[in-house]
Amino acid sequence: AAAVDGPGAAPTPVAEGTAPGRGAAVAGPASRFHVRPYRSSALTRRGPDGMSTLMLMVVVTTPAVLAAVALRPRSKSRG
Repeated sequence: AAAVDGPGAAPTPVAEGTAPGRGAAVAGPASRFHVRPYRSSALTRRGPDGMSTLMLMVVVTTPAVLAAVALRPRSKSRG
């Protein structure tokens, strides 16, 4: 591949697999992002009334699943 600097400029050869115009200026300073240690907040955090996240999801989704089963259309071959 060849890189062209501007209109009328002669193409300059570029090594395959490298993007032209990308240099050290692309990488920002390392101190810009602060890396925090991983900690799972789901293990320590409790939902409303001290319920665990799993129990809260069960309480919220069970009525919806039961309603969907009760309201689903039945086949015409069954009474």
